[in-house]
Amino acid sequence: MERLKSPWLVLTVMIGCGGGGRGGPGTDLGGEDPTSPDVPSSDRLPDNGEVLAPPERLVDLVNPFIGTGGRGWGVGSAFVGATAPFGMVQAGPDATGPLFWPWLHCSGYHASDDTILAFSHTHLHGTGIPDFGAVGFMPVPGTMRAGLLVPGGYASRFRHETEVASPGYYAVTLDDHATRVEVTATRHAAVHRYTPAAAVGPVTLLVDVAHAVVLGMALDGGVRLLPEAREVEAWAHTRGEFSKPFGGVRTFVVARVDRPFWAHGTWSGHALKPESDAADGRDSGAYVTLSAGPDDPIEVLVGVSFTDLAHARMNLEAEVAGRTFDQVRRATEDAWESEMSVLRFEGGDAAMREVMATQIYHAFLMPNEFTDVDGSYLGFDGKVHRAEGFTYYTNFSLWDTYRTLHPLLVLVKPDRQVDMVKSLLAMAEQGGFLPKWPLANGYTNCMIGTAADIVIADSVVKGVDDFDVAAAYDEMLATASTPTPPGHPYAGRVGIEDYVALGYVAADRHDQATSRTLEFAIADAAIALLAEHLGRASDAALFRERSRNYRNLWDPDTRFFRGRRADGTFLEPFDPLAFTLTNTLSYTEGNAWQYRWLAPHDPEGLLDLFGGPDAMVEALRTFFDNTRAEHAAPAPQDPDELTLMQQPPALVLARQ
Repeated sequence: MERLKSPWLVLTVMIGCGGGGRGGPGTDLGGEDPTSPDVPSSDRLPDNGEVLAPPERLVDLVNPFIGTGGRGWGVGSAFVGATAPFGMVQAGPDATGPLFWPWLHCSGYHASDDTILAFSHTHLHGTGIPDFGAVGFMPVPGTMRAGLLVPGGYASRFRHETEVASPGYYAVTLDDHATRVEVTATRHAAVHRYTPAAAVGPVTLLVDVAHAVVLGMALDGGVRLLPEAREVEAWAHTRGEFSKPFGGVRTFVVARVDRPFWAHGTWSGHALKPESDAADGRDSGAYVTLSAGPDDPIEVLVGVSFTDLAHARMNLEAEVAGRTFDQVRRATEDAWESEMSVLRFEGGDAAMREVMATQIYHAFLMPNEFTDVDGSYLGFDGKVHRAEGFTYYTNFSLWDTYRTLHPLLVLVKPDRQVDMVKSLLAMAEQGGFLPKWPLANGYTNCMIGTAADIVIADSVVKGVDDFDVAAAYDEMLATASTPTPPGHPYAGRVGIEDYVALGYVAADRHDQATSRTLEFAIADAAIALLAEHLGRASDAALFRERSRNYRNLWDPDTRFFRGRRADGTFLEPFDPLAFTLTNTLSYTEGNAWQYRWLAPHDPEGLLDLFGGPDAMVEALRTFFDNTRAEHAAPAPQDPDELTLMQQPPALVLARQ
């Protein structure tokens, strides 16, 4: 088959098939149609009558280490640990190393790291701000001693050549502890396996309430030991960079070991309390000492919840109790293969295939389930709710994903997309407004625009509409023309008064004014589409006209979108290449060249601004040629990089 030798990849999308919503198995298409994607390739015939070989498993091609490196604006922040598709739990390492800048460790890990601080069960993937990582776990050889409680006292160096990662699995050897650590995960739980290299002897597991991903901190917490049940209960109220605006996140874990405690105790601060069964406070923790050896590894079951300890135990019992590490790993690996199998590809070399499979895998890491196994979740109103008939998700990076991930999910994961929209609507009902970047159970107010409008409208017009569309439309209108009430935790459309009155956000009144205007225009186009769908002609006409507001910032002399004052004059001086953290009067994380093309809802209108296709093509050619030349040139030492990485979070990403 000559076509398979091509350097190009051919992607096939099985729309609505396989790995469908709610984490279940693939959709039953019915029958034994030999062209069906559910029938093994070995049973399908190509046009020439040749029997195709069985396809390789996508999970075997995935390399979770892709995207864990980079520096500055090129950092990947990919999560490297073990998780299930869109799972609540992300079990993995929190590490440090010679490049320990906070913005390189938003997922808790960077490819340059050489020391693991602890293992935790909640992480983000691909973000530009760190958060989560509550309650650290670490096995150390021997018995408990006070020296382990000094800063970095239980950390261990590691070598990357000892690491192994695949969908649902992560392993590494802790050099200083002579212990192999493996973790796997289900949707709401995890399993650890610790294999010491030395002869049979004591191994102590530390459970640290004070641990969090970099820049995070525990505000409160506590632990309780249940020796008869071989369990440790722990909870922590942590505040990270995303969760600061709404006061932080409470995480609950229940850990159950597979053998009796040989010794146990707690600590507060640096004070050890042997045989103690409980400790409270932000600097508390617990330890259990167990007997283990190279042929007798320790297995630890961990249930996680954002609701309470009872639900953490419920999640443990439902998903990992009575199962071995290897059983859980195999089941999660199978779940990943089912989830990813809606997308298949042929051709390309080994490196291209690895990258393609990894990108499919990365696409299904976030948003994350927030419901426990019984449907309970903590809402934006601080109350526990029950998701009836759907899975509630959170951790939506909507400013990023409305353009990329959600259009894909509408096509290949419509059931999940419906549940995600229902989740956004539940947030609006319980919190007051549709969010722009929700984390856990709160508004982060991170980034700009109202991207939820676009996600919802795109779903509806493509037929993914199994939710209350009229109610969703009303929620969009709540922030489309007026500001949110003073003091409300959600910021809404900052600068909306200017946008309505002037046709743009004034750069002498609001920061990031050009980017805000362009994003508002895209959201208005989405509202217009939904208004048309609902038969609201006057609304559709109003928002269609407002969607053209982006044109009001076009400078015909320079042919760029530029910041404009309330009096109508453009900001001076103007440098289309300027891209700094302090250049926020006009743009969000970009410059005029990068924002020059941001009118995806009105390509014909953008062509008119350029003066026609030839002029736009020439501008695009210049843009890409200069970009290619910049990437081909040797990377200069950036004297501002360290300063950039150490900027306070408020300067790194928009808080409104």
